[in-house]
Amino acid sequence: GNKRVLIEVTIDNEKVQKMNVVCNNNDSSIEEDVNYKSGVFKFYYDDLEENKKYDFTVTCIDRYGNQSKPINVSANVYGESFQSTLSNRTVEVATRFGNGLVVKWKDRPGSCVLNYKDEAGKEVTKYITSGETNSYLLDFGSDLSYATYAVPESNAADTFYVAPAILDNYEDLRSILSASETREISVFNFDLGGEGIGYHDNSANNEAGYNYRSEKGDDNSPGVDLEFGMNIGYTGEGEWQMFTLDVQDAGTYTFDLFRSVNNGNGGYYSLEVDGVPTNSVYMINDNDWSAFKWQHATYPENQPKLHFTKGKHTVKLVIGEGGNFNYKFIRFTYE
Repeated sequence: GNKRVLIEVTIDNEKVQKMNVVCNNNDSSIEEDVNYKSGVFKFYYDDLEENKKYDFTVTCIDRYGNQSKPINVSANVYGESFQSTLSNRTVEVATRFGNGLVVKWKDRPGSCVLNYKDEAGKEVTKYITSGETNSYLLDFGSDLSYATYAVPESNAADTFYVAPAILDNYEDLRSILSASETREISVFNFDLGGEGIGYHDNSANNEAGYNYRSEKGDDNSPGVDLEFGMNIGYTGEGEWQMFTLDVQDAGTYTFDLFRSVNNGNGGYYSLEVDGVPTNSVYMINDNDWSAFKWQHATYPENQPKLHFTKGKHTVKLVIGEGGNFNYKFIRFTYE
């Protein structure tokens, strides 16, 4: 361990009165009464010299003074020199979406412990392994710090930590609704969680090829068809994206969708608001993938009006019958 050695001795009978542990390097000893109990007994040798191997002799003694055959064990001692070989991870990118924070690590020098407050203000500790490239904190609220840690050997008595680093430089893409302004949200900024949580897509691959989500730190959403025109394309019936909203002002908000339709039968979309579905909305065919327009600013009929209390709400945008329309933004306006 860290300038010390821990020796654990297992006794499986009730004949031992006391135990004696001798450090052969400095002839110091520890003697402890066992009092005929079985179990695991721990002995610490402290204030030892680092970068050195220590040898110990362990002997059991019964009530008559009879001694067992000595057991010889060895252990390595670590300290500041091992600590100095450790360094904190570096962050490639960190992004806060509506339902959490994702951190994409630039390198993986060791395991790491994260400390932060969740949305309720409760302290959270999360351990991640050295092989984890992306860390998803779906309950993230604030105050994130992290520290790389390592053990010098698999059975080490102590864990060594690097001084914590503060992570407060992240992009905030949360969707906050208020009465004071219209909120326009890129459909690229759907929730974290991957297939079945943040989105659903009928194919496993990104047919359009824009790696926007990975650039923001999320490597868990490869199925959504993100195009370089900042729109979702290659749409099919039943596909959807989830958006968690932070509503600051309770009330009624009108919904609009910036879309283009190239489907002879027109296009359809619907919403699920906090899990409750709305009526399907029909969109006229444009015969032009580039003819983007706000659906309800152009065609005011059937515009969804959503009633929100203050706090967190979810809106799922669902592709309807036939698919075959592209879309870039959703918009919420307080009435």
